[in-house]
Amino acid sequence: MNIRDDVKQFLTERRKRTQATGAIDVVADRQALREFTRMSDGPRGNIAQVRDFEVTGANGVALGARLYDDRSVVDAAPLLVFFHGGGWYLGDLETHDALCAEIARTLRIPVLAVNYRKAPENPFPVPVDDALAAVRWAAQSPMEIGQEITGIVLAGDSAGGTLAAVCAQELSGALPVPLLAQFLMYPSTDLTATTGSIQEFGDGFVPSAAARTFAINSYTPNESDRKDPRASPIKAKNFQGLPPTVLLTCELDPMRDEGREYATLLQKNGVQIIHREAEGQIHGCCAMRQLIPSAQRDLELCLCDLNTLIESTVAA
Repeated sequence: MNIRDDVKQFLTERRKRTQATGAIDVVADRQALREFTRMSDGPRGNIAQVRDFEVTGANGVALGARLYDDRSVVDAAPLLVFFHGGGWYLGDLETHDALCAEIARTLRIPVLAVNYRKAPENPFPVPVDDALAAVRWAAQSPMEIGQEITGIVLAGDSAGGTLAAVCAQELSGALPVPLLAQFLMYPSTDLTATTGSIQEFGDGFVPSAAARTFAINSYTPNESDRKDPRASPIKAKNFQGLPPTVLLTCELDPMRDEGREYATLLQKNGVQIIHREAEGQIHGCCAMRQLIPSAQRDLELCLCDLNTLIESTVAA
């Protein structure tokens, strides 16, 4: 096992902090993640436009959202809808602010980050229903976005990657505009998985075995829900017709194997897929580029792939 130097340094420091912090506390950990992200991924940097507003979630509930657009001319274009990670109980617009800005700058299309409701206050299927409602809302070219939406790109990291994958399964062919592509960053695709990389990297890596167990128990307190394809997209019966996909896995990630398996299933079912595995890299790296500088290159390669898929789909 080859661990990158910057990853090794990060893990060493993280183990010291973990030993000091102790048990999981949802409220405290949410605030701690916001503060950690300011250090781990830095400021958002220059971008032409950033606007906060509300989108319509499940049952008409208002959800916080943030639009990033680095174009000098705002006109009809695809929209990337981004769902943040955090085990379905952590994360918000602030924790992934720099990452979303980077995606918008690189792809030159607007990015809409959605702050879906989270467990344990709002367990499965609320986050899924919020994500689906938000994508449907965005696909209608609402005036809050301020432009015509010509297509949707779905993206998310970790738990957000799971939500993006579920949205792709549920909404392909069911929107007024096409689903152009999806970008799944180290997604959790199988909440029933207990072996392989989950055991190999359960201690000393990200997330810890305790954090992963807490996240799954909070999100799906009813164990039978973990077999539902809307919680574990790998359990779906049909993968055909999904949009072109970029899927990133990390070699040292407990969820690596389920990501690999999902990529294989898509390929077997005729989905155009680019699967990249970052060697010597850990889960969550793309939102920790200040502390793990090598993750910048991992992100850039994936975004280059994604841009190619979007352009080829639009041109088809």
